[in-house]
Amino acid sequence: MQKVVLRTYSKLWKIPFKIYSIDNLKLLIPINPWDVVVFSICLIFITLVGKVLFFIEIPFVFKYGIFPWAFTKLIGTVKLDGKKPYKYFYDMFIFRISTMKYERFKAFKLDKLVGFKENLIIGKKAKIEYDDSNNLHEKVMKNLNVLKK
Repeated sequence: MQKVVLRTYSKLWKIPFKIYSIDNLKLLIPINPWDVVVFSICLIFITLVGKVLFFIEIPFVFKYGIFPWAFTKLIGTVKLDGKKPYKYFYDMFIFRISTMKYERFKAFKLDKLVGFKENLIIGKKAKIEYDDSNNLHEKVMKNLNVLKK
């Protein structure tokens, strides 16, 4: 392990968090705790799927070693839209179930109907008096019917 001189507190976040030893047992390679968590979750998932789909016979080394390790490496290195895959799918799930509308990546609520004073309909102008009432749509449709005649 090398010594690092920290001149500011912000540089602390750039140091990777790794486990170099457990108790007095020095590890051969440093381990990222997040990789251990992802590996464990993948191992549990593969075990549960193996119990449900008992007819699929996968060799022990692949099932409990190579597949979880490969999935952990995939999760740790691949970026979707500049984010880690779990964060990307979490944000996508929240976006899909949310009732909020988004404009320029910020959520906002649309409390009232938005309208304009003039709408271009088939090359002609339909003048509409703007108000905050709910009958704005009715006025637009009425002017549209007048212009079509």
